Amino acid sequence: MSEDGVDVNQLVPITREILRQYYETYPADPPSDNLKALRAEVQTAAHKLGLKLPEKWNHEGESGAEVQADDELNREVLGQNLLTVPHKMDENIWRSRQQLEEILHLLEPAQLDDVETAAKGASGVSFDEWKAAVDGIRTKANAAFERLQEFQKGGMKKVQHIISTFLPNDFRMSIVKAQQERSEAKREEMVQALIASGGSIKDKYDLYWKLQLERRQTLVHIGNATGAYKAIIKYVGGVPQVLLDFIKTVNDTAGPMEELRIRFGPKSYFLTEFINASFLYMAALFHVVASDDAELAARKSELLDGKLVQEMQFVEKLVAAYDQEASAYLEQQIKILENSPFFVTKEQVGGLSGPGEEKEVLVAKVHEEKIAVEAGDEVAWEFLTKNKDIDFFVTFTKDGTKNEQIVKAKERYESHVNKVTGNHGCGVAGTYKLVWDNSYSWLTKKQLVYKVYKKSESAVDEKDLEEKMHEIEEDEKNIEQEVSAATKSN
Repeated sequence: MSEDGVDVNQLVPITREILRQYYETYPADPPSDNLKALRAEVQTAAHKLGLKLPEKWNHEGESGAEVQADDELNREVLGQNLLTVPHKMDENIWRSRQQLEEILHLLEPAQLDDVETAAKGASGVSFDEWKAAVDGIRTKANAAFERLQEFQKGGMKKVQHIISTFLPNDFRMSIVKAQQERSEAKREEMVQALIASGGSIKDKYDLYWKLQLERRQTLVHIGNATGAYKAIIKYVGGVPQVLLDFIKTVNDTAGPMEELRIRFGPKSYFLTEFINASFLYMAALFHVVASDDAELAARKSELLDGKLVQEMQFVEKLVAAYDQEASAYLEQQIKILENSPFFVTKEQVGGLSGPGEEKEVLVAKVHEEKIAVEAGDEVAWEFLTKNKDIDFFVTFTKDGTKNEQIVKAKERYESHVNKVTGNHGCGVAGTYKLVWDNSYSWLTKKQLVYKVYKKSESAVDEKDLEEKMHEIEEDEKNIEQEVSAATKSN
């Protein structure tokens, strides 16, 4: 029994078809006309500056044209900065974050100094307007960066929640969480060591992605359930095979999440291209102004004679448009992920997971169901109504006492729209009372269909589990080495 009250025996494998049907309930909006127009504008502006932005970005796994960086400007600006758009949607988030951090890096005092020194004394540069544009870009890039960062944190929490849902809320959960925290601390140490050694922003995000692949590989190892992972599944208990199957294949090229990429990937790809183009154009502006190259002298003079501030204001407009569009896109993705049916019950569309009791709860009346439990048991429930909402709450009375405690507060459920599930465990023997309350209604009786059942927890040896967790840490080290070797070979 999961903490959400799902009977694990009633789970069925998630499939691409189920996810496709779910994703179709959300609109797959194309990029806005405004964003498309700005993308065309930055292409034109870059061309005038001499920057060879591609008409079409290359995408991972697809053949595309190679940009000829045959002069100083294009060699310096494009170089390793022109992205190949990743296939995986989450890598697109990482690479978009990278572009925003690159923009913010250009606005650091040490980077601005060369540009501002070159612009001093130029009659066409108003430093008040320049500063306003710089501050505007910095503010908007920061906002977009933080939005992407929070989205990623939310995604990690979602994955952790899916797995922890099936873990008993006792010392086993604590041990697993502690192991996860140690792993994340090690990963953060690797990032900080890279930064301290002078690694570039690109180097940092290459590492971030490598670490993300390590997390995925850990899930695959759990899903394959070999070696120590078999033991952890056995000792933790309650982890259904359907969940293991899902986490093993969730990120496969043809796995369930491919449906998310097919429907919403094109918008993500466009946003990645857009913010990459914005960074490259801004970097080109700075390079031209700070350069002493004779080939760039005419373009530098034109910028300093009045166009530099205008172009910075244009960059501010680009970043603002990206932030607005990415914000709406991420909000939609958050809703999708929060409600995604990563595991489903056999009845899936709304019935109970088996035959249920059927009762008619009259107007101004309640229906009660009592169930006795032993220490270590938990009680679970699922119900729906065939017409309108109903109030529901749960109490518990410990054996040998008359003190009835509310363990689930009264709440009104739209149970005619969605099935309601839940569970509770007190750790001691006693009696639960589940109450469906229609006392607030003086006009409508409720047709209630429900199931109430209990499940006993098996004893687990804490010392054995800790030993297995140490084995898993050794497996994780091997995974890190495998991923590192694979990354180097690429």
